[in-house]
Amino acid sequence: MASLREAALARDEKRWGRMAAESAADERKIATKRSSGLAAKKNAPSLPFNPITLQYGTGYDGGLLQHQDEMVKYRSALRTNNLYSKSNGDYNPISGAPRLELKPPAKPQLPAELQQRQQQQQQQRQSQPQQSL
Repeated sequence: MASLREAALARDEKRWGRMAAESAADERKIATKRSSGLAAKKNAPSLPFNPITLQYGTGYDGGLLQHQDEMVKYRSALRTNNLYSKSNGDYNPISGAPRLELKPPAKPQLPAELQQRQQQQQQQRQSQPQQSL
């Protein structure tokens, strides 16, 4: 009976030792992350847009994202016009009045500074040697 008790006590001490070692390893890992600051970088936004203020970033990426969003709205308006013109006749069948003609929206232009930056990036890509697989 005494040997069973001693075996259970030794097994419990090993288990508690492993748990203490795991806890110490976790504490070291957390301390390392805190000291390096890598954990805080995960909170950085993936897009240059602030969802709280609904403002785009002020840099190149923010301007590019804003232009892409404007292009999505433009294509949506074009599709709306296309569907309206294809699915409706030239006149209103109830009143007989002619349908209003929808004007196509103006295509958003990429700002000059963004165009220059894109051209520079394309030139850099072309000047870099191609890597073959």
